[in-house]
Amino acid sequence: MVPRLLPLLLLLPGAASLRLFGSRRAPPAMSLSASTVGAPLPDVTLYSCKPGYRKFTEVPLKTKCKDRLVALIGVPGAFTPGCSKSHVPSFVEAKAELELWGVEEIIVVATNSPEIMQQWGDYIGAASAGVTFLSDYKGELSLALGALKEDAVFDRTSRFTLLVDDGEISGVFVPEDGDASTTYAPAVLRT
Repeated sequence: MVPRLLPLLLLLPGAASLRLFGSRRAPPAMSLSASTVGAPLPDVTLYSCKPGYRKFTEVPLKTKCKDRLVALIGVPGAFTPGCSKSHVPSFVEAKAELELWGVEEIIVVATNSPEIMQQWGDYIGAASAGVTFLSDYKGELSLALGALKEDAVFDRTSRFTLLVDDGEISGVFVPEDGDASTTYAPAVLRT
């Protein structure tokens, strides 16, 4: 049964993080908390794609964040209600104020495929507002940050927001007591 379904399963969003036959990953390099401030951003590659194209473009994250202040938003998945209606829109609404703070780019990351991330950004209108959507479909960033939620089927990124200044983590916002709003833009702007 599994061998016949495998080709179909690989078409699903996040298929690259599909967990088959109980495989396990190496332990994370860090765990997101206040003590993470000052740590270097992991040197990983994320992925993007253009609308209508299936070819992925590699995006070295350290290079993208060099000499700039970036808001890096980790979400559990594209098209999920909390991410689509609250988390990402909070940054779209606060984009002008974040730019006054010096934030040059807002990047949203999830373990979904590059095509799904691009389509989601377009669907919720955040891409047209200037928010960048990148795929961590291999789970490398999420794992390195200690933000990879392993599941029997798909690995997901835990919800977080990081401020990254010249490749160094300068602010960490993670859910507190199950309250995801501590990762939304208003919480970032209160610091």
